[in-house]
Amino acid sequence: MRRLTVPPAYDQPNEVAWRQAVRDADDANHKRDTDIELGRGRRLILTDTVTGTRYALTVASGALSLTAI
Repeated sequence: MRRLTVPPAYDQPNEVAWRQAVRDADDANHKRDTDIELGRGRRLILTDTVTGTRYALTVASGALSLTAI
């Protein structure tokens, strides 16, 4: 975890940058009760609870496929 330094006094540009960074991080998080769409080049990775093997789930012509990675 990165340590953040705090300016000794209120600094408006720093505050604006901080609030934007928080908004950007929040926008990147998945929210509960919403659809999740993975864009092109993104993968859904699943892990077998018994063996620990990781799989990538893909769809090609409507067929689901698991590929060990």
